[in-house]
Amino acid sequence: MWRNVEGQRLERVKLPEVSWQRGWGIAAIDYDNDGWLDLVAAGESASGGELRLLRNLGTAGWADVTKDVHLDAVKLIEPRAIAVADIASDGNPDLIVTQEGGPPLLLRSEGANQHTWMTIGLKASMTTRAASARKWNCMPARFIKVEVAGASGYLGQNDPSILAGLNTEKNAEVVRLLWPTGVPQDEINLAAKKEQNIAELDRRGSSCPVLFSWNGREYEFIADMIGPGVVGHWVAPGERDVPDPDEYLKVAARSVPPAEWAPQLPFHEPMEETVYLDKVRLLAIDHPADYDVYPNERFVSAPPFPEFRVIASDSQHSHAPAGAWDDLGNNVLPLISKHDRKYVSSFEGLPFAGFAKLHYLELDLGAWDANKPLRLILDGLHRLFHCDLDVFRRSGRHQSDRALRRSPRCARQMDSRCR
Repeated sequence: MWRNVEGQRLERVKLPEVSWQRGWGIAAIDYDNDGWLDLVAAGESASGGELRLLRNLGTAGWADVTKDVHLDAVKLIEPRAIAVADIASDGNPDLIVTQEGGPPLLLRSEGANQHTWMTIGLKASMTTRAASARKWNCMPARFIKVEVAGASGYLGQNDPSILAGLNTEKNAEVVRLLWPTGVPQDEINLAAKKEQNIAELDRRGSSCPVLFSWNGREYEFIADMIGPGVVGHWVAPGERDVPDPDEYLKVAARSVPPAEWAPQLPFHEPMEETVYLDKVRLLAIDHPADYDVYPNERFVSAPPFPEFRVIASDSQHSHAPAGAWDDLGNNVLPLISKHDRKYVSSFEGLPFAGFAKLHYLELDLGAWDANKPLRLILDGLHRLFHCDLDVFRRSGRHQSDRALRRSPRCARQMDSRCR
């Protein structure tokens, strides 16, 4: 055994001698539930096969307690694998030992449950169920760390449920899991002497940073941001995105406090990402009251990126669509024509939080003057797609040919840009 010293070096840990000719299976086991992981191993000496149990005494080292627990009385025929499992679900870690040319043996443990314990069953949802690197950390009076591996010792596989000895603790203050996806998960104040089944949270390890604004009464969510600036995003085999380093976000006047107050715009990164900000500016746009202004922003994965400009819309001529339907034929116009943060939600979600199956909205834009520019302004989407408005013009106001669905370009962009 070699101990890792602060990630700087490895030092040899002295273990009791076993004087074996060959060794086979080995497993980590807290045989007395005192909170220290012990070692049990199978091997062969000149007198035949045997098991050895080495007790972890902490700073005092290790002791051979094979005779104390009567493992020396177990007769073995060429032992091979060792697996640990709580067969009776009573808090006692039992052993299963295979033999070359002989039947497997079940060795029942007795008395370990005089100390407190906890069984933790892990249920993966986002992680591949066969993944071998699920980790969890348990913090009662001291810190315990266990890694659930895909194999244990020679040709062995322990029960994937974790039996943790807690010594005299009545609960675990924190159980911290680190799933193979890199997503941490904390569960607090879990009671001892029972089985705790923990399901993997349905969340991803990263997301876009978010912006809030103090509106004089409460902090109001504005939007997430910097999505177009992500570095290294996978687009297709052998293709990565080209990050757009600039983004402009609209903060409406109703979302900022009265003029005599200093604006408060908290910016947060709630997930596991590294965010780089070179410059942050607050631009005040002074405009007539009968005009609405918008930034020229949209999400694209490669140049040309949208140039900076302010889009001004005369409220006298701008209006909500005359009609709006989702791909199920539901009337969703009331949901998209108000600034009440209520959105279309009739689409079907995917197993991953924040992702949905391909869906679309069909819009009736109403009458327009073909000699004047036509702009479709969308606000409030996590990712905006853009299509040529020629698609709308070609479809005609009264035609129900589902123009968005007909357009391969739009379908591709909706599929790759929208969540």
